[in-house]
Amino acid sequence: MAGEARAGAASVGGAGNDLAGRLERLTTAQRALLKRRLGQRASPGPYRPSATQFGIWLFEQLNPGTSTYHNPAAVRLSGPVDEDLLRAALQRVQDRHEPLRSRYPADEDGVPRAFVEPPDALRLPWRVEDVSALPDPEQEAARIVAREAVTPFRLDRGPVWRCLLVRTGPEERVLVTTLHHIVSDGGSLGVLLAELGALYPALAAGERPCPADPPQGYFALAAKDTVPPGALEHWLTILDGAPDRIDLSALAEWPGRGEPPSPPAPDGGSAPTGPARGAAVDRRWAGRELTLQVPDGTATALEDLCARHGSSLFTGLVAASAATLYRTSGQDDLVLTTPVDRRGHEGRALIGCFVNTVVLRLRVGPDDRLDTLLARAAGVVADALAHSGLPFSRLVSALPRRGGGRSPFGNVAVVHNNAPMDAVSLGGLRLSHHPLPPVEVKHDLALSWNRRRDGLTGRIEYAARFPDAAVEHLGAHLRHTVETLAAAPATRVADLPGLSEVAR
Repeated sequence: MAGEARAGAASVGGAGNDLAGRLERLTTAQRALLKRRLGQRASPGPYRPSATQFGIWLFEQLNPGTSTYHNPAAVRLSGPVDEDLLRAALQRVQDRHEPLRSRYPADEDGVPRAFVEPPDALRLPWRVEDVSALPDPEQEAARIVAREAVTPFRLDRGPVWRCLLVRTGPEERVLVTTLHHIVSDGGSLGVLLAELGALYPALAAGERPCPADPPQGYFALAAKDTVPPGALEHWLTILDGAPDRIDLSALAEWPGRGEPPSPPAPDGGSAPTGPARGAAVDRRWAGRELTLQVPDGTATALEDLCARHGSSLFTGLVAASAATLYRTSGQDDLVLTTPVDRRGHEGRALIGCFVNTVVLRLRVGPDDRLDTLLARAAGVVADALAHSGLPFSRLVSALPRRGGGRSPFGNVAVVHNNAPMDAVSLGGLRLSHHPLPPVEVKHDLALSWNRRRDGLTGRIEYAARFPDAAVEHLGAHLRHTVETLAAAPATRVADLPGLSEVAR
């Protein structure tokens, strides 16, 4: 018996020594891969969704089939594309990020829980359509892309994102990634593009890229985001007596309602666009979109002005938006909302839903100078960012005055997006934006801005009940206010043209 035990021990020891030797011979990349695989062998959870995720999940239960919380992006790829490598690169992105492998069934008490599949257990949701042989491939691609952006997700089953590649020519393709907002935000698209920009060229060069894993996963990080003491009391004080929305009846009752939209001014962006034919849309919240262009010189002048006032470009855009909305509505107490990215340093390399909505309450008077309004907006924005830890859903439920509809508090949003595509390349491919028509809106108006190399691109998303001609005038007014703030910040708000006085 003792001999058998010693023999067994020797055998185990020999195997252990051989294993140790094999581990010693692993390359750095192989060690990192082994460590990741061992750490991902088990799938912990289920996890508790964040407050924002719970709000999105609840909205989906009350509005089945909605596309309101879809987060699509479309990129045109020009040049020779290795589709298999592109798919492999996207698969690796999915393997690296828990939210892309998650699903959200309800437990026996009707409460959602997040389950995460192991990386090796979930194939990339990938589809390819070839329309290059059709008479008008671009028109067909636009129809397919629009349909893809609104196809519903099943949050309880997954997947919660999907990828589509549309071939429109021998070296022309459109890549569409549609992520549900429950697992993504604006910052997530930047992370996805950055990782794709690193992985695809490496695979194309014959390498086996093994980027370092994030130090911790999304769900562990999201669990740390607690509500600071006194946050609710602070916001209730800020919003005491505030209106729940901005009066937009001047837009809804525009005299030219029903007239076809006029062509925009040469530098005014594009004509309004809406859902593509065949798209499944809730007509109560069908969306339209108008784009604006502000030249780089004006954008740079505005950035310089904001810097002199110790504020950001976003603050300048909030001030310009407030002045425009005052001249549109005549309302001197304005409530705007804006999304805040709360991923912080630890989450900057993660895909996930880190966003929270905060309220910007801004008072505007006719005798206010634009630079005075800018200084006031700077204080409001700084305070909102400093107190962004309270989930918006908790704030809304505690407010004594709330409206109905999809935006129970705050019907106008102001958003400043980053433009990650400007800094991304995929090997020798040329990347450009491919338009995505709006489908369902969350607000009556959403004023979004992107700072690009060639200037500021503005986008007004609006409910289709507002006439296109009215929103064209609003867009021209907003662009004029941005230009005036940059060039003549001492201008009084009362001296800005009214809604119907600005040339389109």
